Parts: sequence; structure tokens; C-alpha cells
Amino acid sequence: MKILKPFCGLAAIVSFALVGCGDVNYSDVQAERENVQEEQRETEETRREVAENIREEEADTADVIRHETMKPLASDKVQEQLAETEEARREGAEAIAEEERETREARRELEKTESQLAAQQSRDAFIKQAEAKLAQADKRIDALQKEASNQEGTVKQATETQIETLKTNRDHLEEQLDELKSEEVLKWQTHREHVSKTISDLDRQLDKVE
Repeated sequence: MKILKPFCGLAAIVSFALVGCGDVNYSDVQAERENVQEEQRETEETRREVAENIREEEADTADVIRHETMKPLASDKVQEQLAETEEARREGAEAIAEEERETREARRELEKTESQLAAQQSRDAFIKQAEAKLAQADKRIDALQKEASNQEGTVKQATETQIETLKTNRDHLEEQLDELKSEEVLKWQTHREHVSKTISDLDRQLDKVE
């Protein structure tokens, strides 16, 4: 009886590697795709091995039946061989089911990684936009501070008030952006509305001091 070699899939390894590892990239997606392909190949190979094993058991059973039925007294060999054939079918079905389970798991991991990469790219583009607004605010604050250094009286006071308002809005945006960056990549959208509003507020304040 042929013994099927167990296959330990890569899905569990890849899944473990992704936990807590933060960002992913195209290489991670490609690795998951290759894992799915490998699992599919292993499933097909298991199906072929099971089919071959069952054919061999059925052939052995047929031989035993031919030999035993020619004897004057029947033995238990026929029943034993029939039991072995049924066991081969059962074990084969279990092996195929396990390979199919591993293939499904590999596909789920691929979908998860693809979703994470898409969310990551969207998040990074949004962060870039917010950081550009911070840089714009910093530049304007520096310019206002230089203006204030050459001013006096109520004019200077008005400029300093503008500076403080800009700094407050700018720092608020930076705090919210830090919270967004620390969030799990698939949950960053929960912060988007608040950060977008703060960016709009800062935009309006920058327009006022132009």
C-alpha cells in the first residue's frame, strides 16, 4: 500500500510572518500568489496519488478474490483486502480535503495581503498630502515670524495672533496624523474624516494670512 507523504503548506508560515509586521509590498503579494499556486499543485498531486493508490488496492482486491474463490474453503483475505481498499479511499479523501483546505487558506491570505497593500497605498497617498500641508504651514509660519520681527504695536500683535492660530491648527493636524500612522493599515480610514477636516481648517487659515 502506497503511503501518501503529508504536505505542510506555506500558508501558516506566511500568515505568521504578516502578523505584526506592519506594511507589505508587491513582493509580499507575489509570495502569496506563488503560495496559492504551490498549494494548487500539491492538491492536484495528492489527487493523482490517491487515485493511483485506490487503483492499486482495487487491483489487489481483484487478485485476492480470483485466488480465494478457487479454494474449497473461503478465507478472510477477501474481507481484509476489501477493508484495505475502503481504508485507502477514506485516507485519500481526507488527504484531498486537507490539501483543499490549505489551498483555500492560501487564497484567503492572498486576498488579505492584496487588501492590505491597497489600503496601505491609499493611506500613504493621504499622509503625503497631509505632510505637504504641514510643510506649507511651517513655511508660512516662518515667513510671518520674520515679518513680526520687523513690526511694532498693533500690527505686530495681529501678526503674532495669526502665528499662534496657525501653530495651533498645524500642531493639531500633526497629532491627528501621528494617530493615523499608528493605526492598523486596514483601519486607517476611521481617522480620515477627522484629519481631512483639520486639513481644510488649516487651508482656510493659510488663505487668510496670504
